[in-house]
Amino acid sequence: MIAGVAECVGTIYSAKEKGDVVQLIAKRSGLSEKQFRVSVKAINGISADNQKAISLKAFLLHEQFTGQHLDVVLSAVGTIYSSADKQNVFTDLIRNRYLKAQHFPSILNEIREMSNDSHKSDVLCKLAPRLPKNDANVRQAYLMAADSIYSSKEKAAATMAFVSEPASKGSKKQKKFADDASGKEYGSDDDYSKMQSKHL
Repeated sequence: MIAGVAECVGTIYSAKEKGDVVQLIAKRSGLSEKQFRVSVKAINGISADNQKAISLKAFLLHEQFTGQHLDVVLSAVGTIYSSADKQNVFTDLIRNRYLKAQHFPSILNEIREMSNDSHKSDVLCKLAPRLPKNDANVRQAYLMAADSIYSSKEKAAATMAFVSEPASKGSKKQKKFADDASGKEYGSDDDYSKMQSKHL
């Protein structure tokens, strides 16, 4: 039945009404893995970014399915153009208790595609404390995402979040690092790149 409903969503013109139907599916108890996949795929057909984000967040509450079917979730996230809406979705996604080391590179690759430096840096800073930083694939994916940030201050904050010790939480250090990145300590992009390359 759910597959039929999800297919019917594609014929609904209004983005809000599409979102309302998909969100009702997400609230069903006993949702199966197949129903989860089919329904999340249906989100791709919603034209409004905010409705896509709201619908995705409803399905992210199914944490175990999200971890098991991260490919369809990230595919739907990839169709969102608004950086703010992507940030909203990622903020929920990175709290998922079932995410493991192998999940993070693909998440980081999608974060790298965010267009707004501030939003991208914010998501990376929130994600950094829970990453397995000794994993080479995770480390490379994170630093590539950080390096895609144009703003020196935001790039520095994201990088500092990764290299900081978890206990410090990095808040004051990140701010100082960010301020220094465009000032005297890291006087040029080349200096900053040298610092960053040490952690690759």
